[in-house]
Amino acid sequence: MSRWADWVKRVEERAEHPFVPWVLGALALVLACVGALPYAGGYNDGGRLATAESLIERGTLAIDDSVYVRVPPELLERGINPYAPYLPNIHLHGTLDKVRIDGRYYSDKPPVPSVLLAAAYRVLMFIGLPRPSERPDVFCRVSAILTCGLSYAFAVWCMWVLGRRAGLTPSWRFVWLVGFALATLLPAYTRQVNSGMPQLAAVAGWL
Repeated sequence: MSRWADWVKRVEERAEHPFVPWVLGALALVLACVGALPYAGGYNDGGRLATAESLIERGTLAIDDSVYVRVPPELLERGINPYAPYLPNIHLHGTLDKVRIDGRYYSDKPPVPSVLLAAAYRVLMFIGLPRPSERPDVFCRVSAILTCGLSYAFAVWCMWVLGRRAGLTPSWRFVWLVGFALATLLPAYTRQVNSGMPQLAAVAGWL
C-alpha cells in the first residue's frame, strides 16, 4: 500500500509541472486532427466553408460560384465530393444556408469566422496547400483543424489550468479533464467546421 501511495505521490508531483497542460493540449489537437473529416456534413458547415472558399478563390463574400453551392461535375468524376457521402443529392444544389441580396447569394452565417479561416488557409497555401476549389477535401479537413481542432486543444489546456486554480489534486484534475474532453460531444464537434467549438474555447479562456 505504501508503494502505491508513493507512486501516486510521485505522479502527482510530476503532474504539477508547468509543461503538463501543453502536453495535454497537444494530445487533444492530435485527437482532433485524426478525427477531422474531408467533407462538409450538411448545409451548416457547407455555408461556412463556402464563404471562406469564395474569399480565397475570388475575393468576395458572395458564394454563388463556390464548390459548396455548385459542385463541379469534374470533382465528382475524380471521386472528390465536397459533401458527405451519406447526403446523395446535396451536390445538386449545395448548401441552402444562404440568403439572396442584390441578386447574389451569401451565407447566412456570421462572416467573421470565415474571414479568419480564409486568411489562415491563404497563408498555408504559401507552404504548399492546394486551392480549395481543386481539393475541397484537403480544404475541409484543414479548416476543421484550424477552427475546431485548435479550439478544442485550447479548451483542454484552459480546463487543466482551471482545475488547478480551483484546488483539485492532479488525480481529480485528470478525472475532471477526461470527463470534459472525452465523455461529452466535444470530440464529435471537432470533426467538422462549426461555431460551437470556438465559442467553447472563448468561454474556457474567460473562465
